[in-house]
Amino acid sequence: MVKNNPCIRHFSRTLIDRLQLFEEERLPWYRADQFYPVHTGETFFSKYKVVGKLGYGPTVWLCRDMSRDSGFVALKVCTRDNIGSLRNDRDLKIYEHLEKHSCLIQPPMHMTIRELQCCNPSKRLNEQILNWTLFNLLRGLTFLHDEVRVVHTDNNPSNIILSIEDESLLPEFERAEAEEPSPMKVIDEFRTIYGSRRFSLPKDSRWGQPVLCDFEEARIGQTHKVLFNMEWSCSVDIWNLAVLLKDVSATHHVAAMLGYLGSPPFQYLGRSEVTNNVFDEKGHWKGAGDVTVPEMSLERAEIILEVNRKGSNAHATQTRICMHVILHT
Repeated sequence: MVKNNPCIRHFSRTLIDRLQLFEEERLPWYRADQFYPVHTGETFFSKYKVVGKLGYGPTVWLCRDMSRDSGFVALKVCTRDNIGSLRNDRDLKIYEHLEKHSCLIQPPMHMTIRELQCCNPSKRLNEQILNWTLFNLLRGLTFLHDEVRVVHTDNNPSNIILSIEDESLLPEFERAEAEEPSPMKVIDEFRTIYGSRRFSLPKDSRWGQPVLCDFEEARIGQTHKVLFNMEWSCSVDIWNLAVLLKDVSATHHVAAMLGYLGSPPFQYLGRSEVTNNVFDEKGHWKGAGDVTVPEMSLERAEIILEVNRKGSNAHATQTRICMHVILHT
């Protein structure tokens, strides 16, 4: 049994006005009877004690695993009738297909790749995390497509979550929730809506593995029909992967453009305040996302194209490959 830490001081919570919409109440399809009234301190399955709320959609809670000395899990509590759409029902079916049972007890996870992007002034990922994310995503899609015949359909930065490598964040969350509890809204003697709390940033940037999550739009099987009764299958995930890569690596594309064309004119930069994130007051590249402007030029590209035009067919093919590498590196 886990005992309360006597060194932790417990404070009262801030109460939210009952007339103010709070947390899941802001969902357009919200109905109180669809949400199980979880309370902090409550114990599920005789072993998972609720510490605090991580988010809502269905609600997600950080719990202490009382069967282990220092274990934590995330408890996902789905809505009763999966109201609003078939998304929650699909999510459960995918987990049943993958693991032969409904998986609602999961490892605690940190922020999404999209949220990590927003933490960076350039709104982009650095090269190391980008490569790491792409590698893990390809491994995950290979497993889904080849082993269990599941098409995810929604692999975007908001559905890729970083696992927790720095486990000190878990007891830190518990301590913070005890010392300065999240706000809550008391509905009645049975139901209370709690505010969500975020994990702190990991020490020394010790981010965990990028993990593909959220199977609420996934499909089981080989092919499906949507628009014009046309079939589609795993290829839709590869298309989404290309879109995701362009989204999270736009800084690299901008740097490549600068290599070819040079710095943009001030008139162009003045058309958007967002350019201040990547260009300084003199119009010079700031090195956003740790990306440097590569050494390339249109003249270099023109020389290679000229060789391609004059060379033999075999040499032309080789040159086209070189040109592709230069343009996309």
